Amino acid sequence: MVTKVATKAEIMAQMTTEKAVETLMRIKSIHKTPELMATIENHFGVPSHARKPSSSMSNLQTALRGGSHREPTGYAAVGTATKMLNDMTKAAFEGLEAETERCQFEDGKQSGTLNILQTSVRTFNGQAAGARGGVVSAQGEISTLEVNVVTTTEAFEEHKITCATELRKLRFELTTVEADILVMGRVLDLIDCPEQPQQFMLVQCDHCNGVMLRQAGVQQALGGLQSEAAKQFVKDSLDQAYEDAAEDAQDVPDEDDPPALAQMSASHRNFTNFTNVTLNISEEPVPPEVADCVETDKCSIAASPNCQKLKDRFIVVQAGISDKKVELDVAIREKEEYCTGQTQEYETNINDMQAKLRQERAKLAVATEEQNQAETGSHVSSQQHASASTEYTRTMKACCDNKNTFTSEMCALEKIRGELNNMNGTKVFITDCEVSDWREEECSSPCNGGTAKSVRSIITHKVGQGVDCPALEKVTSCHTEVCPVDCLLGSWGEWSECGAACGGGVKERSRDVETSPAHGGEPCASTQDLIGCNVQACNKDCTLSKWSGWTTCSRTCDGGTKRRVRAIKEPKVGGGNCWNANRPKRLQFKKCNKKSCKSLLRKKKKTLLQCRSQVDVTVLLDGSASLGWYGWTKSKQIAEKLVKNLNSDANAQVSLELFSGPSTWSDYQACTNNPDNVDMEKQCRIFQVSPYTSDTDALAEKIRALKWPARSTLTSVALGMADADLKYGREGAASVVVVLTDGKPISYEQTKAAALRLQQHAKVVWIPIGRNAPIDLIKELASEPQNEHVIEVNNFYMLRYARKFNELINNITTTICPEVA
Repeated sequence: MVTKVATKAEIMAQMTTEKAVETLMRIKSIHKTPELMATIENHFGVPSHARKPSSSMSNLQTALRGGSHREPTGYAAVGTATKMLNDMTKAAFEGLEAETERCQFEDGKQSGTLNILQTSVRTFNGQAAGARGGVVSAQGEISTLEVNVVTTTEAFEEHKITCATELRKLRFELTTVEADILVMGRVLDLIDCPEQPQQFMLVQCDHCNGVMLRQAGVQQALGGLQSEAAKQFVKDSLDQAYEDAAEDAQDVPDEDDPPALAQMSASHRNFTNFTNVTLNISEEPVPPEVADCVETDKCSIAASPNCQKLKDRFIVVQAGISDKKVELDVAIREKEEYCTGQTQEYETNINDMQAKLRQERAKLAVATEEQNQAETGSHVSSQQHASASTEYTRTMKACCDNKNTFTSEMCALEKIRGELNNMNGTKVFITDCEVSDWREEECSSPCNGGTAKSVRSIITHKVGQGVDCPALEKVTSCHTEVCPVDCLLGSWGEWSECGAACGGGVKERSRDVETSPAHGGEPCASTQDLIGCNVQACNKDCTLSKWSGWTTCSRTCDGGTKRRVRAIKEPKVGGGNCWNANRPKRLQFKKCNKKSCKSLLRKKKKTLLQCRSQVDVTVLLDGSASLGWYGWTKSKQIAEKLVKNLNSDANAQVSLELFSGPSTWSDYQACTNNPDNVDMEKQCRIFQVSPYTSDTDALAEKIRALKWPARSTLTSVALGMADADLKYGREGAASVVVVLTDGKPISYEQTKAAALRLQQHAKVVWIPIGRNAPIDLIKELASEPQNEHVIEVNNFYMLRYARKFNELINNITTTICPEVA
């Protein structure tokens, strides 16, 4: 424990003569002055325990006293003793000041050391805690990444197996379809209509799921089809051909009706075979029956179908199989692209996670090392602090004892001096010089050793034989500690690559420590900097713009629509979703002009409405064989009536295209794959009847004179030609294409592609007529809303009535022209 430093007043209050004598006897310098010792002993006596057993001292005392106890002379006189006591007081005062200065220096030095060590412990503890946080964080990241790597790797392996399996299935199916294309090629080669127009018979059996074609070699060739798609195409075509043949048979005189429609037995019957009963042997094994349909007595035979119509249907079958091949080619390419893209994404993710795992493991090692070093530094600094604290306590106790000793000596000297001077009964006033505390001026240097001037003033001047004043000025060393060295950092390096492509990654940069801190200098700021990057989601839906304004109404009466749209403002990211232009999120309709067109007709006292809009109309007239003669006639009448009704002061211009299709597979390939070297009229049966014209009466006359092509239905090329002709339309006029058709197009895929392309440049109005019209396909191809782009006519026979016919023309007119009168 550090004892309390007593003031001079506190010590003086308790200072007795006996204590003063004892204190003086402990002063070493007093034993060097025998005369003073003799005087003190003579006047006060010296306790035995305070005497120094010195023979010289005893001899000296005896000599001074003599036998008669005479008064000592020389230094033994009171005046001389007083002077000697003053000298010793001054020496004690100087010793006290020196000790005070030394103790202040030691206090400052050792306190500074203790503060530094305490700060060091605190700093090391903070570093250890921070490093521990880094260890825990790295351990958590490593655990998460290790699980993610395993999970992602497993998913990657499953993805590769799934892709390989699905691609193998698709390629096998493609091989099968390619083989079926060759089979259908042989079938089409076997059907030579000019040479064998009546050698075909359609047979329908109860035990078979479909219709068979009785013709040498053809049915056998059809049996070679392998893919389910090809078999279904053939089945649908033969079923339809059988129905057509049956209906055609009902239109001929009764004597010409085919007897086969009455469920007559087929020509091939099963007869009973008798075995040789004289031999007891086993029958000769026969091969198992081929699992193909054969005629039995429960088969119905339709009339011979039209050879060319049948061949046209088989061309459609071949086109359907070819479309399937294209579909499979696209599916394989898309699957390969998808698998490749997913593989790259998996590999990138796994590589990123592995790289991140390596980084986290490196961070773990660094953080662990930093934690260990900080903990070691904390323990070492703590031990040093404990040692320094012990030394500080010892030093401060010694300082306290020494200062109290000097003060006690000064009080004892003053006490003895007063007693000596007052022993003769006369009161002698002696006052020592008193000075103020030192006032230290500013140090000349903040560190590395400077000097400071200190001054003090006289408070009490000396009186009589008091102690002289001490020095009033002094120069001392100050700030001897080494100047602190602040940390100096270099410039930041470049940012690293982002740790993740999406979902939130981290960029890092670092800087070097050019000068390390020392002697309590400013510590280093962070040498690493982190920022987030690529925080966007890996899978993000596209962002849409605001809704556009509503358009004008699409029809004058019978309920039209206004529309508004939204564009794509930002594309989707990764596996995010987006929406096609015809989806409700991007396309909305609002009904308008709900008044009836009939009321408008009554008001105008007319049966037909006329176009008042500036439109360029292209009419595509289907002339395929599936129409039949009656259907062809009615289709021409619709086109003729519509064209004439569009004659309205040159507001409308009309062009007309008649289309059917090729009669051979080679012509079909030429029409669809080699348009530069093909005769569109002879090979493709597509005729440009008239370019855009406002003379609709003349165009109506041309329509009335058209001849029936009566071939297949090459709708895709017809749509393509209409798209090409749009460039000849008028600037500012709306482009409209009207498709009058009843037949299934040869190629669904090519027709779909051509229709979607045409819809980008013109409004396409579909008018499917008759029971054979591909309603479902047309609705799939049509734009929204369907009621403004598809006008269904269930059968041709309803058009025999003028009212129904005019209603159809008005419906088409109001659909084509937003303004009618």
